[in-house]
Amino acid sequence: MKVIYSLFLMLFMVGFSFAQQAKTPKIPDFDAKKFLGVITYFNDEVVEATKLKDKANIATVKDIITSYNLKVEEVTLLKKDLMDISEINLNQQIKSYELNKDERAFRSSIQKTSEALAPLRTEIETIKKSLDTSLKQALKKKQFKKWLKFKKKKWKELYPIPDNAHRDNSPIQRSQSPFNRNNRNSRLRGY
Repeated sequence: MKVIYSLFLMLFMVGFSFAQQAKTPKIPDFDAKKFLGVITYFNDEVVEATKLKDKANIATVKDIITSYNLKVEEVTLLKKDLMDISEINLNQQIKSYELNKDERAFRSSIQKTSEALAPLRTEIETIKKSLDTSLKQALKKKQFKKWLKFKKKKWKELYPIPDNAHRDNSPIQRSQSPFNRNNRNSRLRGY
């Protein structure tokens, strides 16, 4: 009877340890294009989303979108080596972190990668801003609002935020609590 009980207890402990390991989330592989925020748009999707009717206006918008896509592709192709090296290095660091749990080395590699890709990211951001300014000039106010809505939708499709991202079982900080008297937002709500 003691043998059966000890076997049952051992199996229960092994199963419990596997269940604990399954709960830890796996770190996704690093993708430099996602980190940089590279999004390419299709001409027809943009025309459909903004509901353009005028053929001349459609042609100018298609030209603007095509030039944006070419600029982004040119920048990413010129810096492809840097992007590939940073992807390889960070993905190796992710794998070593999952094995060793050395958080200091992992954080330093993330910082080095973000510092290396920062100029490229700012360059892509300026290209995006120039796209928005040129579309603002080419579109009417209502159509430009539709463009911004389409851009936001496209961004959410490519970079989804999980529903439980803010619920990572970390304790809520005192300053964030709605019942904290020192929190300005809670005072405005009347808590």
